[in-house]
Amino acid sequence: MKNVNIKKLTPLIRILAYSIIFIAAASYCFIIITYAQNIPMGDDYQDAIPFILQFSSDSTLVEKINQFLSPYNDHRIVTNRILYATIYAITGEINFYTLTMIGNINILALIVCYYREIRFTPERLVTLAIICSLLFQIACTRAALWPITVISNYSVITFSFLSLIFLNCKYWWGLPLAIIFAAFSTFTLASGQLVFFAGLALLLTNILDRKTSLLDRKNIIWLAAGLLILVVFYSGMPTKRLEAVITLNGTLSNQHNYIWAFFKLVGSPFAYGNHLLAGTIGICGVIILLTVAILGAWKQHVLLAFSLFLLASLAVIALTRSWGGHDYLIVYADRYRFIAFNYWICMIILTLKVLSEQALKISATLLLLTFLLCIYTYEIRTPIIKEVYHRKENGMQIWQETGDARYLSYPQGSNPKKVLMDLQTIIDEGKYTPLTLPVIAIAKDISDERPFCNQDSCFVTEKH
Repeated sequence: MKNVNIKKLTPLIRILAYSIIFIAAASYCFIIITYAQNIPMGDDYQDAIPFILQFSSDSTLVEKINQFLSPYNDHRIVTNRILYATIYAITGEINFYTLTMIGNINILALIVCYYREIRFTPERLVTLAIICSLLFQIACTRAALWPITVISNYSVITFSFLSLIFLNCKYWWGLPLAIIFAAFSTFTLASGQLVFFAGLALLLTNILDRKTSLLDRKNIIWLAAGLLILVVFYSGMPTKRLEAVITLNGTLSNQHNYIWAFFKLVGSPFAYGNHLLAGTIGICGVIILLTVAILGAWKQHVLLAFSLFLLASLAVIALTRSWGGHDYLIVYADRYRFIAFNYWICMIILTLKVLSEQALKISATLLLLTFLLCIYTYEIRTPIIKEVYHRKENGMQIWQETGDARYLSYPQGSNPKKVLMDLQTIIDEGKYTPLTLPVIAIAKDISDERPFCNQDSCFVTEKH
């Protein structure tokens, strides 16, 4: 590729790209800062609050370490718990607003990682604007405003990307950093362990491209470190919950549904809940990866390996979370949609690298399309975000004033007595201070039953 300077871009395109970056980032930050709340939701009630109560009572270092490493469902969410403990140690209490802000920093980290992969391309400014339009998406605001999720589900992507970047590094310090970030990824969310397999794919393309040996020391160390970390991860991990979710017979008998769910997840960012459109776009997305790989994108070691990591994550989600239904996967659980957004960013970058002669025209067209999607999403999602904000605020205040916990957004299937006892205890001990606000009138569409609703505006049906 010719090393064309960025000045090749016309002044109009440069101004447009800078404007889009600013508008996308500013609108996203406005939504997050405005509607993030110091109110727990979903699995925050089952992990963050009990963790702080237990952490503050543990007296020995061994007890505290065991608390950090203890499993949560299928995961070990050590990164979350480090942040819980750090905020508690500094301020003396847990703060869910602060956690939300910290979790969203992952988007900035991802943008830096992507820019590293495009920094030598002539259309890098336009591509950066496309990336910002897709990452600063309030289509995933449910996840972005959910403290436990924005930390774990976003950080696992960041750590995995960093691990692959350092694994591809030619300097001696690249490998140890790659292993460290791979360990962080694994102990942030269960899907993080897939980075070891993505790393093997990266090393394989290195072998083919750079003619290195299969038994190269770097390859052996990566494989050995991966096996050791996985042994530690699965040590003491309960298997009953996983066995209840996925069985061999169930997988074989529902193969079509799992495959179709996978394609829907891949296409979900641009389908806006339409199942047929999501599946069709998802099939196209996988075909694009195969096509660009054949055309030479396999030499883009980091991006190709990262794409495989994201695809594998979506495949595992389709396999293990389909019990919630396809509506749950592609409409309500937007933390999975964030993975798909990152996948499509990889597809765009790889396509531009393969079609370098037409890259500027393609990127300029995609810039307008992605920005229009960003505006459209902002328009349709903002009212929903406002509604959810008032539901959470109202639910907490109603509980404080009347003791009625029906409108608190603790997860379905949890033990209500324990949830409410922990919540009351952490408030009484001064380790969490909810906002004191006037009770807002309950919305007319809220029924007398506890709102485990299946509307797009509700959080409460989702499980971490």
